[in-house]
Amino acid sequence: MMSVNLRKKELKDRISLYLDIYDKGKRYCEYLGLYLSKKTRTKEERTLNKEVMEEAEIIRLERLQTLKKRGLYYKPETLIELANRYLNGLTDSSKRQYRALILHLKQFMQTDDVNIAEVDVLFVRDFLSYLKQRHEIQTVSNYFSKLKALLNLALQQGIVISNVCKEVKFSGKQDSNKTFLTLDEIRLLVKTDCSHPIIKNAFLFACSTGIRHADICEIRPINVENGTLIITQKKTSKKVVIPLNKSALTILKSINVDAKGVYFDLPQVGYTNILLKEWIVKAGINKKVTFHVARHSFATNLLILKNDLFTVSKLMGHSSLQHTQTYLKTVQAIQDDAVKGLEF
Repeated sequence: MMSVNLRKKELKDRISLYLDIYDKGKRYCEYLGLYLSKKTRTKEERTLNKEVMEEAEIIRLERLQTLKKRGLYYKPETLIELANRYLNGLTDSSKRQYRALILHLKQFMQTDDVNIAEVDVLFVRDFLSYLKQRHEIQTVSNYFSKLKALLNLALQQGIVISNVCKEVKFSGKQDSNKTFLTLDEIRLLVKTDCSHPIIKNAFLFACSTGIRHADICEIRPINVENGTLIITQKKTSKKVVIPLNKSALTILKSINVDAKGVYFDLPQVGYTNILLKEWIVKAGINKKVTFHVARHSFATNLLILKNDLFTVSKLMGHSSLQHTQTYLKTVQAIQDDAVKGLEF
């Protein structure tokens, strides 16, 4: 049995219209973003309400028709099947990002797959919580956008009748003051033993170079020339040249390149962050630290040491100074706190 009914919800100053949908034993609502005026004294007000009702009825009939068509030829598709099908036609860079999303979905679900019909608001909220425990908010926002794109495809193809991501409130705005480690905190980590030496070496190397997790896993001896690191960033396909300081060179010299020919054969970033957390806690550092914080620390500490914005931008491989300027807000906040500390 299936049904799509138009309902009204009384608000303080207007009436909201929504669809009450029942399909395959499940009931859910779809708010239309259409509203009726409570004031119907004039002919214009009554006419406007009538037009809104007509528009809502058209949407109701479209949803009902979609349900009926799906009942005739619909073959259930899983979320991962949809994602793999979506990969066709994407650029290599986009494919990598969606494959990362697929990996996270599998780890989150702890099963091979899930039917798209089972992806509801609660599923999306729980998935966002899972991502927030492993990534910076900007990365979480990127994954959320890609999940929304997948469900939009399902909506367009009549697999689902609404995109539940649109019902989830999520702000992808990142705190302007990025989390970073001070030089004293980094020195504390150097002195603190880590049960996974490869994680310690990689993180400290990233603090000295600003290299992302995806790029540090690809560093080979061929990338190091005369004390300089030369790589092409996966994310931007941009070549960066980074002079290696004594700390970074010491780390490389202490590592025996593995069978893959790389210095840092790290696990996936999510698991890397879990192992990293153990070490951070052991060092007594009370901050939420992910691997990407090493990159933030590199840029912020360079600016604190009075390096110019253009130089830092080049070392970070940013496409514009605008990206680098976000770190200035963190530095400014530190300076403001320092001045406040002089109050008497």
